[in-house]
Amino acid sequence: MKRPDNVLAAVLETHGGHCACQGACGKTHTGDGERCNAASSGKNKPLLAAPQTPHATDVQNAAAPLEELRPWCWPCWRDALAAERARANDRRTQELTEMQIGLFDVDTNAAAQRRLTTDAGAAGLLAGCMAAPALPVQLDNRGELEPR
Repeated sequence: MKRPDNVLAAVLETHGGHCACQGACGKTHTGDGERCNAASSGKNKPLLAAPQTPHATDVQNAAAPLEELRPWCWPCWRDALAAERARANDRRTQELTEMQIGLFDVDTNAAAQRRLTTDAGAAGLLAGCMAAPALPVQLDNRGELEPR
């Protein structure tokens, strides 16, 4: 068997010469097995080799191993990539929101409890650091001041 000239040729030889999108782009395809089945990207543009499941970053997509690559037409790849990036952005937004919840929840009991605990701990530290200086007098057993 002759070795393919490039990655795209290897992908097309392994997976066929048609777009392998099965709806990741958001469209309902009516081709064989509900695949896109485009043989080119239109206007004489060839298909491209890209991961079967798009990743959010170009670095992840470029690092995908050959076994993961499938033929895609440009319109399907563009739309599938945009959808994955939107999902990744939504996940990052949700994670950020969850991490920030405790920062500004000043009206909740949990926040009040955290403040009390923190304030009490800080007050204890301050009290230990700022002990009253020893006075040259003391109280006797009757509660009256007497010199030391």
